Amino acid sequence: DLMVVTNCSKIAGTLASSNRNKVYLSGGEFRGDDAAVFGPAAIAFVQQFRVQLAILSVGAIDLQDGLMDFHLPEAEFSQAVIRRANRVMVVADHSKFSVQAPVRVCGLSAVDILVTDAPPPPAHAAALSEAGVSVEIAGCAPSSA
Repeated sequence: DLMVVTNCSKIAGTLASSNRNKVYLSGGEFRGDDAAVFGPAAIAFVQQFRVQLAILSVGAIDLQDGLMDFHLPEAEFSQAVIRRANRVMVVADHSKFSVQAPVRVCGLSAVDILVTDAPPPPAHAAALSEAGVSVEIAGCAPSSA
C-alpha cells in the first residue's frame, strides 16, 4: 500500500509489481548504467509531490560538507526530493565515510535517519549525533549516532 515517487525504472518496476502500490516514475534524461532519470524534467516532476519519507543514496558523507555526490544531476535531484519530504533517510554503506565527492547535496542536519552496514567512524558518529541524525546499522536495533 505504498505511494512511491522515483526516478529509477528498476525501483519502479519492482514496486509496481504489487497491485497495492501506486508508483510514479519521473521522466527526463535516462542513464542506462543505473536505470535512473535526471535533469530538469525529473526535478519538475518530483516537485509536484509531498512525500512522508525520502530514501536517498549518496556518494560520500563528509564531516564538513555533509552528503556529497559525484554527479551534479544526482545532487540536484536529491536536493529537490529533500525539499518535498517530511523526513529524509539516507542509505549508505560504510565505504561512504572514507571518500570525498565533488558535489554537495546537503548538510547532515537535513537528514533524519542514516542506515548503514557498520558503525560510522568516531568523528562521523559525533557529527551525525550533533546534527540530530539517527543512525541505524542494518540488521541491528536502532540507535543514536
